[in-house]
Amino acid sequence: MYSTVLPLVPLANVDDVWFNALEELEDADVPVTTLPFTDYVTTQWIEGDRQTWNHYSTEGHRTTNNLEAWHGKLKKKVRTAHPNIYTIIRVFQEIQAANEISRIQKDAGGPTRPRSKRYRNIDHRLMTLKERLENNTLSLMEYADAASHLLHLE
Repeated sequence: MYSTVLPLVPLANVDDVWFNALEELEDADVPVTTLPFTDYVTTQWIEGDRQTWNHYSTEGHRTTNNLEAWHGKLKKKVRTAHPNIYTIIRVFQEIQAANEISRIQKDAGGPTRPRSKRYRNIDHRLMTLKERLENNTLSLMEYADAASHLLHLE
């Protein structure tokens, strides 16, 4: 179903992809009712604030995984649910010092940790699809089909 690919579709074309998905769903032999789900997507996503969830033109992070990782690192360093103020200050100073060192190394041309090969490949293929869509060598629905296959991470 195309609902999973909606965040990767150009903002102006979200309606087209969603209506096409609804039409395909009507023609499909689905044993259970999908009306609650399609109503939810229509209400929350299609009629809601698309700027919040659409990532077609997003560059950089598309999730909050980097923040979750930082929070996990902070919890490991603190080791208690309610640390005293001096412990928190010390931990923040350690994190700041490590970040400053990393920034200096990066600015000097030092190596940075690359993203995993899996996600680099997905990003590359998605950029290729976007270029083909924008150059009109790929139709909107062909783009949506191809992008939806990228979401099946195995």
